[in-house]
Amino acid sequence: MTQAMPVEQIDDLIEAGLALTQTKQRPKSRIFADWQSTETLYSVVDAPLFQAWRTDVLAYLTSNFGKESDAYWAFHEECRFPQFMELLEGIKVLKQIKQQEP
Repeated sequence: MTQAMPVEQIDDLIEAGLALTQTKQRPKSRIFADWQSTETLYSVVDAPLFQAWRTDVLAYLTSNFGKESDAYWAFHEECRFPQFMELLEGIKVLKQIKQQEP
């Protein structure tokens, strides 16, 4: 990722997260796949891309807010695994952080 102002960086991270939603895959288990209402809940995204994105977000949060900040821990706890719903929560946390920046 190129060096940019923090606001531009957070915009880039949000956009990258939104792009990652396009890798959503149906659950592999037939039990979950048969229940359309739970499909999104158990859907996954591309794991290597998710982990790279999560690493970038955590690096951004560490350098701009510190590892002990609420921003860091909110993202760290809400967006841990390459599941579609966790990705959406991670994007939501980034949008909330962006709204709070001066």
